[in-house]
Amino acid sequence: LNLSTYHRPLNIARLALRLRRSRADIVHTHGNFASTFGRLAAIIACIRRVVAHVHTSDFSLSRRHILIEKILACFTRRIICVSRSVQNFVKNIESIPAEKTCVIYNGAVRLFRQEGKPISRAIWGFSAQDCVVVSVGSLVENKGHRILIDAARMLVPAYPSLRLLIVGDGPLRSALEEQVGRFKLSEHIKFTGIVKDIHPVLALADIFALPTRYREGCRWPFWKRCKTGWRSLPPESGVFPRLSSTTGPGCWCLRAMPGRLGMPSRGFRPTRS
Repeated sequence: LNLSTYHRPLNIARLALRLRRSRADIVHTHGNFASTFGRLAAIIACIRRVVAHVHTSDFSLSRRHILIEKILACFTRRIICVSRSVQNFVKNIESIPAEKTCVIYNGAVRLFRQEGKPISRAIWGFSAQDCVVVSVGSLVENKGHRILIDAARMLVPAYPSLRLLIVGDGPLRSALEEQVGRFKLSEHIKFTGIVKDIHPVLALADIFALPTRYREGCRWPFWKRCKTGWRSLPPESGVFPRLSSTTGPGCWCLRAMPGRLGMPSRGFRPTRS
């Protein structure tokens, strides 16, 4: 339909007409833009079974957008949240009644099955003795890669075997590469660009880092589904007291390291186990 904005009433009418012609019984929307657009069209099309899916806690929403969410919630059967934190955001920040919300975690039962050909660490100049940290995500501000690189700068002097592999691409790549060069960490931090099959990359990692600053809707439910030896370290664990914050959603996930998980930072040794 090539509908790029809902600020034009004709666009909403076109979408409503498409819903009427398709005889849709249920409208299920995802994301702020699509949820606003889709629910407005559903109201016009007289479709009463409307479900909205919320994936992130977007604290950047303006008062106008929050008001729109509150109004549209009156015409929504259920608001599905991908985690408890997102549900709390919907209830406490958007002031939507709790009975309108429910939590359905993202399914990831088979996420870590082995796929593709194994990848050698030597591709990025890493050795078998190095402790490799992998971070996967778009290179945008809210993903927190600047903080992760700064964390590596703090850790490398104490743990010279530490290596960081940043998987993904985005508008901040040049700035992040410049930051790595400024810290003289080019031997320790590598950028892969876009990787279509992430499984072999995860297979070679010792630590998975998710340094997201905001708008990460599902973190612990996601990792609790891991079945391949990963362990999540919440910020309050004390393993990285200077690098973590209880106010942010970032986390570290480590492969099982007997005798080291849950220890204070002075007892942590980032080596292969």
